[in-house]
Amino acid sequence: MIDDALLRGAQLASLPWLETAATGFAIERGYLAQLTAAVGPLPSTPGQAATEAALAGVRNALEILSGSERAGCATGAVAALLHDWAVTRDVLDLAATRFGIVAPPRALPPADVSAKALATLGATPGTRRAITFGAQQLYAQHRGLWSLLEARASARGDL
Repeated sequence: MIDDALLRGAQLASLPWLETAATGFAIERGYLAQLTAAVGPLPSTPGQAATEAALAGVRNALEILSGSERAGCATGAVAALLHDWAVTRDVLDLAATRFGIVAPPRALPPADVSAKALATLGATPGTRRAITFGAQQLYAQHRGLWSLLEARASARGDL
C-alpha cells in the first residue's frame, strides 16, 4: 500500500515521508514473511472460501485508497497503517519470541515524525479532510481484518 501511494504521488510533498515509510515497511514485510514461514500453515477452517473473498475485498479497498488521486487520501491511509502497525508489531514480536525469531529493529518513521509530516501535509482544509478520510477508511479495513481473524480463531476453537 505504501509503495502504491509512493508511485501514485498524488501529494508530492508527502514523497520524502512516504519513501522513508516504504523503505521501513519493506523490512517489516520481510519480517512478516519470516514469521509466517516459521509458524506454518493454519489448519483448515470452515468458511475458507468466504474468508478469501473477504480478503480480496479488503485488498481491493486498500488498492483504491493507495491509488487515490485526491491529495491526502493515500497519505492518511498510510499514516493510519503506520499507527496501527506499531501495535501489530508488538503482537508479532511476541509470536517471534515463541518461535525463536529475532525481530529486526523497527525502521518505520517514529510517531512524532509522522505527526509532524501530517501537520505539514494537511495545510489546507480540503487536504486535512482527505487525510482524515484515508485514515478512517484504513482503520475500518483493519477493524474488519481483526474481526475476521477473531472469527477464524473462534471457528477453530482457538478462543
